[in-house]
Amino acid sequence: MISYLCRKLKSVLLILMNLIIVVSCAAQNQKGIEGNWQGTFKLRFIFKIAADAEGNLTATFDSPDQTSFNIPVSKVTFMNDTLYIEMEFAGLSFVGTLDYDNAVIQGQFSQHGSSYPMELSHLKKPLEHMVPRLTESGER
Repeated sequence: MISYLCRKLKSVLLILMNLIIVVSCAAQNQKGIEGNWQGTFKLRFIFKIAADAEGNLTATFDSPDQTSFNIPVSKVTFMNDTLYIEMEFAGLSFVGTLDYDNAVIQGQFSQHGSSYPMELSHLKKPLEHMVPRLTESGER
């Protein structure tokens, strides 16, 4: 009886170890949405998306052409390759699907009931080059 229980316990442990390995590999191979994503709708804008240790997403919004930076985003989710961003105070939202091969997100930008197709591109360079250069008198 004891040898039977030991064999069963070994089988269960082996299955659990394999399951842990599979889940760990899947988690490592899962591509995230973190980073800086730029789109254009009359003006350039950038969503800066980050994840904490638990995987919870946060984002801020930049509009370099309007010299507006680090505006908090109300809601950001990424599930099944679909990104959803909402900025309640501006009546703005974006929903799109990530194309991993091309590092773009194809989606719809909506504001105050109007909707427009939009593509966000993943920025690989630091954002310093996006800030408008000002003269000593404060002009662009």
